[in-house]
This record gives sequence, structure tokens and C-alpha cells, in this order.
Amino acid sequence: MSAFSSAFSPTFAGEAAPVAVVYHQPAFSLDTHVGQPTLFDTSPHYVCWSASVMIGSVDVSDRLSGSLTISAAEESARTAHFDVTPLSSAELFSYDNAPVTIDITVFRGTLSATYRRFTGVVEGFDFSESDMLCSISCRDGYQERIKAAGRDAIHSLLGGLHTVSDALCAWSDSTPDPVGYFDALLETVPGSVFINGAGFWKSFRWGGGAPRAVFGLSDFFDGSLATSFPARKDIPSSIKASLTVRVNRLHAVEVPLSWKAISYIDYAHGLGSWLGKATVLAALNGLSGWFIKGKPVMGTPESGYVVPTSGGGVSALLIGDADKTCISLSATMYKRWYQEVDYKLSFEIALGGLSDRDESISEAIQSTWDAAAWEEVPSSDNTVDLYVANAPSATVTPTGYEALPEPWPPANGAVDYYPDLAGAPLNSAARYVAARALRLAAAGLRKRTVQFERPIDPRWDISDVLSIVGRKVSATGQLTEFVDSLDFESGEATTSFILACPQGNADTTALPSFTVPSIICDVAHALNFPVLGNHLGSIMGMTPATNEDTLQGFLCNVDPTAPQFDDTKPAFAPQFRIIMPSIYAVHRDPATVDVPLTVNFQLAAGELLINF
Repeated sequence: MSAFSSAFSPTFAGEAAPVAVVYHQPAFSLDTHVGQPTLFDTSPHYVCWSASVMIGSVDVSDRLSGSLTISAAEESARTAHFDVTPLSSAELFSYDNAPVTIDITVFRGTLSATYRRFTGVVEGFDFSESDMLCSISCRDGYQERIKAAGRDAIHSLLGGLHTVSDALCAWSDSTPDPVGYFDALLETVPGSVFINGAGFWKSFRWGGGAPRAVFGLSDFFDGSLATSFPARKDIPSSIKASLTVRVNRLHAVEVPLSWKAISYIDYAHGLGSWLGKATVLAALNGLSGWFIKGKPVMGTPESGYVVPTSGGGVSALLIGDADKTCISLSATMYKRWYQEVDYKLSFEIALGGLSDRDESISEAIQSTWDAAAWEEVPSSDNTVDLYVANAPSATVTPTGYEALPEPWPPANGAVDYYPDLAGAPLNSAARYVAARALRLAAAGLRKRTVQFERPIDPRWDISDVLSIVGRKVSATGQLTEFVDSLDFESGEATTSFILACPQGNADTTALPSFTVPSIICDVAHALNFPVLGNHLGSIMGMTPATNEDTLQGFLCNVDPTAPQFDDTKPAFAPQFRIIMPSIYAVHRDPATVDVPLTVNFQLAAGELLINF
């Protein structure tokens, strides 16, 4: 039986009489705006109403037929549908894209209140020849406003509730994408947006608080109160979110080298040959990836020495090209490189759901600083040509290490360097990801809803907090959707409401302020320094090295004319060999560092009680 049947009159024992009859009366003056609460008092069991529809400048209210519906929901276009009898073909064709306003007036006696319930344009219309009716569909232009907005306008549409991160969601002036930019920022809003009946854009935060109205048993239709609960997929056990920040870790190591030749007396006895400075410098500059810090110090022999003989006399040891001969070395080699390090900042919102579905949010940003260019070494660092072409007495200004671009990591240490992400950009990106996780959690919780229907009640709009008290169910929540239905034939006029009544831990949904803590790079390189010695080949009594390739320092052979020479013993390829310590793979290969973050997410709570 229709809730509006004129035959309805009984009051059930022990129950309040529900509202049953709604009358449609001719249009009341739309200039009267007296919003007295008694207008919506349902105790008389009837409500008087009228509707006014304007298409362009034409009032078609007295030509409406069938039914009129207006539906609205957060983050959706408000729509309206109605049938009208056009007076001419010119009027019919004028409906195309014409502006539309719909006002609903509720009145009783001399009191009335008029509410603009829809402002939009005709989206489409169909004409039926048999009954000469035009069926019209209207929309409020929600999508069009977004498409026409620029960056600042989009921020205004979101009411400042969004989180901006240019590193993750940047606006492009060259190729603007208003819809994509709006949708990306909307994912961070702990609330919603809509266009109200008057055509004004509104943004609001999801929350609760004191209800604006409380509806009892006599205020809604019997049997219309229903409760819906989120599906398992809507509330997983937790929502996990992560922000991977790829940064450049700059490493630097320094290795001291020290070498000293055998005694000049041994040289006089034929135990080896003299080492040239060019050979030493060639060895230093031949170390792949290693460079000389400053200027190496090389000892130079005298041009001649007096050497005691076995018979108690002396002999002269003359050295040709003494200024190009090396008898000692003191140098520092340095190496620097960058390593890609991913810091994985992770958040988690425990929801306690029974679903183990992976509800994760992952974002990543990367420093655009050119680490490869930083690693390159200036050409002025090369000193081989300087030493070969000039006598050691020439003044050579060290240029290499000091000429390298900053930053300079500590010796045998490292520093994380990402100047384009450090500070505010990193904090904004982390907050962006956390805000997305918060909204995802809140949206799932808000799927716990209560729906009811009552006589036409245009006082309430999206975001209003209302309460309903039924026989078994009591609830308080935020209005997330409504539908006005008006029937011009029967006089029935109703509004159905859907209230979001989420479980939560706060009055409003919000993301508290937080800052990503400083991430300390505590790398310390402990290298084994090369031990440079002197190794003679073809010498009597020589014990072959276990691994000749591991010998470092000066490798040479005994002079064939010396009494200690033995051609049966192993001989070396004359060289100055340096084997630099290797860098561990953990400091060269890409690395990931987990950084769990604790954020106190605030999720708005509604109320829902069910008593059997």
C-alpha cells in the first residue's frame, strides 16, 4: 500500500503514527522565505509543497507532468529529471543547453519556506508525440567547472583541504590537465566536494558533531530505515602506504701511500735498478677510479754517493738523471663515487578488518641532481705531464681535489645529497602519501550507512549531520546522498537520505602535522692500506712468492753482473705496482633503507546503535 494512500489512517497500538499523506497545492509565492520549524512538523501527518521550474527565462511550473526527481551526492554532479509540455517547437528547441533552476516551497497556513534545490543546464531532452511531453534531464556542471579551472582555481575548489606535492603531483602550464590534477589532489582530501542547489561549489571535511536535526518514529516512513555495512574489501586489516625516495649518496675515501727504496749501498752492489719518477706517476695515474690528492712527494737521490768496499776502501756511485729518479714516495689517493639509495618511508593505518587484501599505496620520487657530473674529475687534476716535462724543482700548484665541485663528503665517509628534495619537498611528498592513505581508510569506513525516507525536506544538503532514532536502529551521520521525488499526479513528495556513520577515533577526519625525521648517513669506510715494498727477482736464495700478483711496490731484477744474480730464479717484469683496496658492493650497489614512520591518523566517527 502506498505510503501516501488517502485510505491510510490507523495508528498502531504502542507506536507513533508515521507521516502518511502529502498534499500538492498550487504554487505558493516564491518570495516568501520563512523557515519556521513548524513547517516540517510531521505530527499533522501531511506536508504541503509546490515546485517552481525555470528553463531559461520561462516558468514552466504549471506545465509539469508526471514526476520530478533531484538527486545529489558528494563528488558527483547534481541531476534533475522532469517532464514538461512545450507550447511550441521554438520553445522545444530552446531547451537545448538552457539554464535550469528548480525551487521547492514547503508551506502550512501562512508560513512558507522556499529552497533552491537545483541550478544547472539541460543535458538532454526527448519529445514524445503521443502525449506531447518533453522529458528533460539536467546536470549542474560539476565536471565542466573542473575542466575549466586552472591550478589556483582547483586549489580553491578543494577548499584548502588537499595536500600539495609538486614532486608527486605537479601542474603543467605547457600541457595542463585540470581533471587529472583535480582528481590527484582530491585523493588527498579528508572530505569531499559538491555543488549545492544554488549552484555554489562547496568543500567540506568528513566529520560528525552535533546533529542539525533529530528524526523520531513519526518523522520518517515506516519501513524505510535500513543499514548498510562495508564489504570486506572496503575495510582490510590495514592500509599500508609508502614513499620511496631515491637519493644520491656521495662517497669519498682517501688512502695514504708510502714507499722507500732499498739502500744506495745495495744498489751499488747490483741488487736492483733505480726507479724513475715517471714510472711512479704512471702507476699512480693508472689506478682506475683513483686520483692523486694534491701533489705527491717523491724523494730524489744525490747525483753520486761514496760507497765503502769490502777491502776497506771506497768507491763512487754515480747516478745519471738523478732528478728523475725516485727513492721514496708519499702520496694520498682519493676516490669518490655516488650510490643510489632508496629510502622507503612507510605508513600504516590499522583498521582491524578481516580482509587480508593488499590495500597499499606506493609513490616514488627521485632526486634530479646530476650525480654523474659530480663524480667526474677536472682535467687539471692530472699531474703526469707536469712531472715528465718539468724538473721536480718546478713549482706545481695542486689543483685537482680542491677544484672538485661540492659537496665534499668526509674523508672515508659518505653523505646523502638531494638538494632538490630535502626539507619541504620531502615533507610535502610524505604528507601527500599519508593523506591518500587517510582518505582511502576514511572512504571505506564511510560505507557504513543508514538510509531513510521522509516527507519532502529540502532543508538539508550534502555534509549536514543528521540523527535518526528508530525502533531498533539509532544513528548519527553526515549526509552523503539524497534524492527528492515529487509526483504531480498523486501529490506524493519525499526525500530519501543516506547518512555515513563510520567507525572512527575522532570528531573529524584529519592528518596531524608531521615532519619526516632527519635521516642520518652513518657510513664509515675502513680500508686496508697498500703496503709498498721492494721485490727483487733473479737473486740467489730467492723464495718464489705464493702469489706473485699480490706483490706491491717496486718490482725489479738483480743486475746480471752482480754476484747475487741467478738466472734460474724467477724474474719480474720491472714495474711499480699498486693494488688499491676494493670497495664493498654494499657501498656501490643500489641500496634500500626502510624508514617506518608513526603518524596519528584521525578518522571521523559517526554513531550507530542496533538493539534487538
